[in-house]
Amino acid sequence: FMESVNILRRLKEKAEKVLGCELKTACGAIPPKTGEKSAKMVANVIEETGMICTGIEDEPTAAAKFLRLVNGTVVDIGGGTSNIAVYQKGTLKGTCCLDIGGRLIKISDGKISYIFPKIQKLASDHGITITVGEKADQSKLYNVCCLMAEQLAKALYLLPADDEHKGLYTNDGSMLPKEPKVAALTYSGGV
Repeated sequence: FMESVNILRRLKEKAEKVLGCELKTACGAIPPKTGEKSAKMVANVIEETGMICTGIEDEPTAAAKFLRLVNGTVVDIGGGTSNIAVYQKGTLKGTCCLDIGGRLIKISDGKISYIFPKIQKLASDHGITITVGEKADQSKLYNVCCLMAEQLAKALYLLPADDEHKGLYTNDGSMLPKEPKVAALTYSGGV
């Protein structure tokens, strides 16, 4: 908690120097369907820095608002999850969250130091053997990234979903509604 507060304080100070004024309010963003506890935690971090929290949005909704997206889909790829939100005529039609992200395999000193269990299973189910401690093989890791990209395509109904895909959803495992069909995509993320 305090590490997050300190990071936000530093960011606030930098922004205030650039803008030349004090920041008094802020809103935050959380992954979709992570619940009231997550929202409260982010609000507490904001308020601990001395700002008033004016609202908490799920990450793809925050991105869509920032981009003024009316019709389209936001895919927010983070370190551990990808959050997707679909909009039609300015109305949120659905969100989902998958365990697909940029830090689900970690490499240290040229070796694999961590593999998220769902990603290890995904790789294994497709004949790709990766284990903690082995030398990071660029070809294998590229193939795993391709598998993760396919899972995002399945979430958008660009490829048919299967049981394996359904196991990659977080929380209650909700898929996006089939309508509206994806007409435009925008990507965001911190990784």
